[in-house]
Amino acid sequence: MKLSIKFKLVSIFVLFFVFASGLTALILSYLLNDAIIEDKANSFKDNANSIADFVSEIQSEEQFAFLEYYLNIYRQNINAIVMMSGTDGRIILSAPSVDSMPKLKERLILVAEGVYRFPVKEQYAVIPDSEEYRKEIGYFNGLLQDVAQDNVPWLVIRKSLKVNSETIGTLYIFSPTPEILKIKKSIYNVFGTAAALALLLTTILVYIYSRIFIRPISKLKHATSEVARGNYSEKIDSGPKDEIGELAVNFNEMTKNLERLERSRRDFIANASHELRSPMTSIKGFIDAILDDVIPKDKVNEYLTLIKTEINRLNSLVTSLLDIAKFESEELILNKTVFDINSLLRNTIARFEPAIIDKRLKIHASYQEKIQNVEADEEMIERVCLNLIQNSLKYTSANGDIYIKTKRKRDKVYVSIIDNGQGIKLDEINLIWDRFYKTDTSRGIDKVGVGLGLSIVKKILDAHEENITVFSEPNIKTEFTFTLNARD
Repeated sequence: MKLSIKFKLVSIFVLFFVFASGLTALILSYLLNDAIIEDKANSFKDNANSIADFVSEIQSEEQFAFLEYYLNIYRQNINAIVMMSGTDGRIILSAPSVDSMPKLKERLILVAEGVYRFPVKEQYAVIPDSEEYRKEIGYFNGLLQDVAQDNVPWLVIRKSLKVNSETIGTLYIFSPTPEILKIKKSIYNVFGTAAALALLLTTILVYIYSRIFIRPISKLKHATSEVARGNYSEKIDSGPKDEIGELAVNFNEMTKNLERLERSRRDFIANASHELRSPMTSIKGFIDAILDDVIPKDKVNEYLTLIKTEINRLNSLVTSLLDIAKFESEELILNKTVFDINSLLRNTIARFEPAIIDKRLKIHASYQEKIQNVEADEEMIERVCLNLIQNSLKYTSANGDIYIKTKRKRDKVYVSIIDNGQGIKLDEINLIWDRFYKTDTSRGIDKVGVGLGLSIVKKILDAHEENITVFSEPNIKTEFTFTLNARD
């Protein structure tokens, strides 16, 4: 069974509310129970002290008879049973009489006609002098079970009776505690009613809020379904600036990137197909011309050279595609060595000497140190330099300037390639590293390529855990700078 988030939120809240309300009621009931018992016990304690003082001064039967009368009046006022026993547990005095309490009478031991004794020694054991009195809640070892109506717990107060500092027995005050049950019922009724109303109102509020809370998630669910079907134009309102709002912003950014990536992928397939088809068409045309004897014999070698050039171009493109696939599958294995980056740059520049001469470019090399050793995969870094320098040559107009610099800062060497060509548009700066991205036709005169060079550069430097940055001012300059680990 599929449960909605809205249902889960309301259910969790209701369960938590019921648990918290029940726990609060129990704690409140417990605290009130203790407060009532303690207040009642303090009242009985004062009366027990008065009775004990009176007993200690009894010297005649008249005084004893008055004590019995006093106890009957007292127990009626406090709704209690008052008893006095000797040290052997025999009941000397009881108000009301034992005979008037049949359930209690059944549990006492009949010693002689009209004389009863407590059945358990713990009930009449002498209280130590260190204790002023004893208090307990319960049924006094089962003696008071079912004696009171509703079988409520009893408050039992015991105090030693002394005459001339000698213990002669124990005074008992047994009082049922129905008010505790009444208070508990009252608390439960009031608290239950309030809790039910609060639960109803808050459940409605939580339901309303959950709908408001879930609405952007529902929109996000719909939008993700659209994206899953290939509709990358789907957008959702960011809404409030909370976690869901941030999620909406990130989702919109994701769909924007996916849309751009899909567009780049389509462009890549179109460009790659064109680039693969062009040399293949040229090769096929040259070969057909040679086989059909259209090409003069003295021109065959020239056309074979053109075929070789097209094959090299095709091979380079396929190699780049394979490299991208290898980088994406994380199969790149670095063979790090220590080498002179300045020497590598000089050799790289030399490889482009014909193109430099053809476009009448000026190369300005500036190396902070004559020899600057770095630790990296030399072959991979050579490809980085080839791509970056080739880009500068490609997009720099005739008679332009290219600056190549190396500079050490602490444990890093910064390699910069700067040209004063047409530059890169601001909105393209963050896109040039994409594996399928190709800048528009205004980027330069040479349109060869499918946008793989800079992607390969980024992948190689990422594998080295190095950084590369680009700064460009259109029609003024473009500067690429990457880092390498310096070695002495």
